[in-house]
Amino acid sequence: MGKNNVVFIMPMLHGHTNPTIKIGQLLQSKAFDVYYAGSVQLLRFTLKNNFKLFPLHTLPIHEPSFKHFAQTGIKEWLDIVKKNKLFNDYLTRKNELKVLIDKLQPSVIFLDEFCYFDYLILFSL
Repeated sequence: MGKNNVVFIMPMLHGHTNPTIKIGQLLQSKAFDVYYAGSVQLLRFTLKNNFKLFPLHTLPIHEPSFKHFAQTGIKEWLDIVKKNKLFNDYLTRKNELKVLIDKLQPSVIFLDEFCYFDYLILFSL
């Protein structure tokens, strides 16, 4: 890691982004570069608040049920994901998040609750 970069991965929803402004500003005052990763819809928000945008072209994966995950554990659940339609979405999102990690080398990543599946992806990197 080693760089003073912080990344917020979230959708452009004011109820989700606005509460992070003070945290981002506090981190900037401590010499961190603050990035918001997500769709280009975040551009206006990042410019207005003096943050940086790391555009993501994929959307977070939404799995409606974690029933299998809760019953079997992460490894078995990911095996199920690999066997269904989510696998291509999973690989595409994983590749994009890997680029983010490689380029920014963030010290901390904050994930919005809508991006919960990204935790599993980032955990595997």
